[in-house]
Amino acid sequence: MYGVIHRALRQMVTTSHGPATWEEVAKAAETGDFDMLATYAHGDDVTERIVLCSAAAMGQAPFQFLENFGQYWIRFAFSGEYGHLMQFCGSDFRTIINNMNRLHQGVAKTMPGTRPPKFWIISDDGHTIVVRYESQRKGLTPFVSGLLKGLLTHLGMEGRVSVLSECEASVDFQIDVQAP
Repeated sequence: MYGVIHRALRQMVTTSHGPATWEEVAKAAETGDFDMLATYAHGDDVTERIVLCSAAAMGQAPFQFLENFGQYWIRFAFSGEYGHLMQFCGSDFRTIINNMNRLHQGVAKTMPGTRPPKFWIISDDGHTIVVRYESQRKGLTPFVSGLLKGLLTHLGMEGRVSVLSECEASVDFQIDVQAP
């Protein structure tokens, strides 16, 4: 995964549990400054070690940590140094989801070796949106659930995110949006 993901993980742990906890995580995960290079595609094993060690240090099950990190990632991406890129994706839920593939394609052009996910809205009746997520990476369903919840929160929306179906190649998420 990209080093920017590692940087967000470090920031999340440091913000909630302090720098000393991050130092313990970094030592346990056998990671260092090189793994924080934002534009470098690191091996998934590095990210997995950081996630597992962070979850343990924060007293969370890995699936819960991943969901919380998904929500955190939205805040990190929209408010940090990548905020200007996220603004180009749109200002409403549907437009942002529809533009994620374009954003990831641009990232892939500048970072060789990346394997970006894909998102599609496969149905939308105005109150229920079904989003399909495809990735070569396995085990990220809780993270994506957190991303979708975080995006709702970021946009001032209320709703419920659930897994509608999951198979080897994709996960379909159902987002039940509450009327304002």
